[in-house]
Amino acid sequence: MATPLIASKLYLPQYRPELVPRSRLIEQLNAGASGRLTLIPEPAGFGKTTLVSAWAKQVERPISWLSLDEEVLGPHEPRLVYAITTGPPAL
Repeated sequence: MATPLIASKLYLPQYRPELVPRSRLIEQLNAGASGRLTLIPEPAGFGKTTLVSAWAKQVERPISWLSLDEEVLGPHEPRLVYAITTGPPAL
């Protein structure tokens, strides 16, 4: 059975400037930005979404967003394929 595509999982959440800046982590994302893909595999509640939305607000490069949940992902998971294939042309 095909996995339904949930559009909200493909959009970067809105940046919230009132939150604590994460300068060191932003620097680490900048350092890794030369690669084609950046993964941030941390448990729920660790601030991944907040960090990436703050970082995305200040970088001048295209960004694709895919929010994954607890389901087990295979190499042909439809949302992952869709996010990569509809993302920036350089991806």
